[in-house]
Amino acid sequence: MKNSTTPKWAKQKNKAARHAARIRMARQWLPSYTGTRLVRAYREKFKVDVPTALNDLEEIGALTPEQALNLTHNYNIYFR
Repeated sequence: MKNSTTPKWAKQKNKAARHAARIRMARQWLPSYTGTRLVRAYREKFKVDVPTALNDLEEIGALTPEQALNLTHNYNIYFR
């Protein structure tokens, strides 16, 4: 039997549980992040889309609401 590459937090039974687990892990991961592309790194680490990454980063306090709104606008321009 092959080893599963799916993280434990992604196997939660419902969306609320997955979200809570992802936020808990993100709070631990954020202080160790040293790069400049926070949203991209978050998306790659937690396998989420841009709006989810922005909402999560705003929720944990890594982005202010103004920064999240500005980034949302920028991503909408580039990805439409």
